[in-house]
Amino acid sequence: MFNRELFYALCDKYGVEFNDQYDKPMLKTEDGLRELVEQDVKDIFSKRQKAEQ
Repeated sequence: MFNRELFYALCDKYGVEFNDQYDKPMLKTEDGLRELVEQDVKDIFSKRQKAEQ
């Protein structure tokens, strides 16, 4: 089941931006906004798995 509150909380935590101006999820970085790519998701899950160990 999709947990909307958790989804938005994780997006906020990891800097994922949603805006009607963009048709794809964007990632907020030190350099500004850029498109969220598959490698970003892998990196986020990798960091989470390491933190749980």
